[in-house]
Amino acid sequence: MLLEMAKYNLNAIYTIITINDEQNSSIYVIGVGQGSLGLAQPESYANENALTKSYQQWMKDLAMTMTNVTSMIDDDVTSIFELEKKIAEFSWTIAEQIARQKDNVRTTVSNLSNTINSSIDFSNYLRRVYQSVNVTLNDTERVIVGELEYLKNVSNVISQYSSRTLQNYFIWRFMMTLIDYMPKRFRTTKQQFTQTLDGSASEEKRTLTCSSNVNSLMGFALSRLYIRKYFDENARNESLIMIENIRNTFIEMINQSNWMDSVSKTKAMAKARAIVENVSYPDYVASDNVTKLEKDYADYKFNSSYILNGLKIAHLAAKDNYRLLRQSVDRQTWTFPPTKIEAAYNPSLNSICIGSTMGHEITHGFDIMGRQYDQNGNIVPWWANETIDAYNKQTECFIQQYSNYTVPSVNRQVFLFRCI
Repeated sequence: MLLEMAKYNLNAIYTIITINDEQNSSIYVIGVGQGSLGLAQPESYANENALTKSYQQWMKDLAMTMTNVTSMIDDDVTSIFELEKKIAEFSWTIAEQIARQKDNVRTTVSNLSNTINSSIDFSNYLRRVYQSVNVTLNDTERVIVGELEYLKNVSNVISQYSSRTLQNYFIWRFMMTLIDYMPKRFRTTKQQFTQTLDGSASEEKRTLTCSSNVNSLMGFALSRLYIRKYFDENARNESLIMIENIRNTFIEMINQSNWMDSVSKTKAMAKARAIVENVSYPDYVASDNVTKLEKDYADYKFNSSYILNGLKIAHLAAKDNYRLLRQSVDRQTWTFPPTKIEAAYNPSLNSICIGSTMGHEITHGFDIMGRQYDQNGNIVPWWANETIDAYNKQTECFIQQYSNYTVPSVNRQVFLFRCI
């Protein structure tokens, strides 16, 4: 079941992924770590609440649409939720993952099983996952293990549950992930949960969902149609000038800061100058040569079945990621297509995609996460301890202020690491 989940890029319980080497961003390595949770955040499972009740009800309602044998559904749902709740107990929060990134363990494929020391043969598991896309792993292949304690504890947890409960859990997570691709009678089972989660009173119009999917999947091809017909090249040039002005102003702010030591200042300014900016669109999108676009979308062969297309999309995403292991890192890669209004900073590549907040994205290279990476995107402690202490003192007032904000409708506090 784990192999089947990995085949469709569904990281329940464990995550297997190809990532930039955090110590050498010019190469790809294998990453192994904790998987996702149905309710996303581990703290959501701490106490019974409206969200956990709605979540379990969704499981029951979906199961009822799929079988006429209903006598075991209540017991099965209870077992599934208890398993996931137990997994959540050992899951690291986002704040913990950030704070404990230095605890990542570097090992090799041949030593992985010994490193995790569980009943699961992780070395063989990795080999089979990558072999599914014709990538043969060597014994000395680098592996970065995150959340090692989670992997050890959860491997012991799942050994205590029946094969029925484990299979049901994987099926549930599979169905949950693909629910939006399914017919309406299945999708309606999710509505009450969605309303409890974020207040959405009704499902998004199907036309919007479908067009959004096309944009997410083939955004660069769509961008080509728009750019060649409507885009003003002057806007691109003006944006490039604007970001250079913002970069220079930011460097001047660093230089004038009174809380950074001189060595950290020099390195910070060098990093700011090294940021790769992705503005408007990559050149190949507007080019008369469509070779790259055709190559990128060569496997995108769909039919009239939306659910089967969804499965194919998930499978292609997994294949593309696993195959990265044998590819070179391209620092010019775009994280998002031009048709997606999004701003993003990639610490491993030290690059920014410009949406509408250019200056904001630059600052990500120097925040609590970004400051761990040097100008080449490698994890290197380049801030002096005295500067880190000064930074913490400077930000304490913001932490105190925003941590006191609560959203009454969901009875939750503002989450510091996402909001500041």
